[in-house]
Amino acid sequence: MKKRMILAAGAIAALVLVGCQNQQSQTQTNVSETEKLKEQIALLEQQITELKQQTPDSQTYDHELYTIEGLTQLVEEYAAKVKEAQPTGTDEENMSLFFELKSEGNKIEEELDYYEEELERLYREGSLTREEYRAKEREAEFLENELDQSEDTLEYAFGMKDE
Repeated sequence: MKKRMILAAGAIAALVLVGCQNQQSQTQTNVSETEKLKEQIALLEQQITELKQQTPDSQTYDHELYTIEGLTQLVEEYAAKVKEAQPTGTDEENMSLFFELKSEGNKIEEELDYYEEELERLYREGSLTREEYRAKEREAEFLENELDQSEDTLEYAFGMKDE
């Protein structure tokens, strides 16, 4: 009986020691993972700081800031190109010309959208009155309509409908 008691006590002691060692190694693993995460956070914070220093504003745009006159000129030049464009080459040349002109129209449309976003931002900041905002917005809408007509003309001339 004493042997059994001694064996049982020994087994219990062995289990307790093994359990404590597992808990200790788990604690070391957690500490190690925590340190790695802290290093990653510090690196990310440094990258954020560097990015903020590179860009003066919280938003950067790849757009030029056109005036309504500049946008009008872009739309008029595009309309003239579209009127002159004729599908007189091979099918491949015609497709290439069509998509080149279509891409140019899309870029102008993006510039118009950006212009309208800028108008809205200026209005919200109080830099434009409601009347000024509405007048400039109408001018931009007029240009968008002209651009749409040019794109329709292009699609009709080349027999393509690009949606």
